[in-house]
Amino acid sequence: MEKSLMMMIFYKLYESIAKLNKNIKKSLETNQIYEKIINLPFEKINKCKLNLDCFNSDNVSFFIKPKNCYNRKQRTILEDIIQIEESNNIIELDLKRINSISSSKSKSSGYKYKDIYEFGKNVFVERNKKWSLEECIKHTENGLGNKEKIYEIRYYKWNNRYEWLNSDGSHHFAVANYIITNKNINYKIKCQITTYSIKEELKTIIDNYCMFLINDKLQYHLYELFLNTDINIILLESNNCLILIKKNETYKNLIQLMKIIDNKYIFYLNDYLDEKCDFQYKH
Repeated sequence: MEKSLMMMIFYKLYESIAKLNKNIKKSLETNQIYEKIINLPFEKINKCKLNLDCFNSDNVSFFIKPKNCYNRKQRTILEDIIQIEESNNIIELDLKRINSISSSKSKSSGYKYKDIYEFGKNVFVERNKKWSLEECIKHTENGLGNKEKIYEIRYYKWNNRYEWLNSDGSHHFAVANYIITNKNINYKIKCQITTYSIKEELKTIIDNYCMFLINDKLQYHLYELFLNTDINIILLESNNCLILIKKNETYKNLIQLMKIIDNKYIFYLNDYLDEKCDFQYKH
């Protein structure tokens, strides 16, 4: 990390910590946690899937999914909070309701679009407006892999978003979306939907624990820091560490310190997940 960037990080960090109540600071200094935390070699947490876009409708699993190799005993508190309901029913859905696509050559090449419409517009212009709606639909449905022309859809309830689980046809599908949106065409497609939702148990976890994300490059510092505590550190597939701290008097001051550090380096997950729960149960 460049020296100037390091200086900026520590300046912001100390600026935040200056707001701490003197008693809290004194308490943390007593067991040396204060100095150890503010002297951590901070790295920005990985937030690549925080924003919803053309290729992403799931911004929760990213923050809680543990690495497959991780100790199962420590995974259990969060691993089952997402409920998955598969349905054998075939329903009709307006193609314009699809918010994202699970795979695309454009995605793997690093392109970013805020929605499928923007993606389709870009492809349409690149192809000199030569693709018709009929061509796009035919190409897309030929790649579905079933005679019934059924689209496999994931519905993320906490965002009210639909994602097509595709293996091919992303560019043609996006152009079809662009065309029918511009012409305000109500085009129905046959879908089989799997619904993803957050279980109510998450509220209990939020009530009893504080959850923080830190870049997993700091994992060994964290293991050392919390060695003789019951604080859990869980490695995530997102290349972050999830830190679970019980809400009690023992950790009250530690939690207060971690909350005021810039969320680019220590991200307080409770408020974020609580917001997703509230949205889900209001819709």
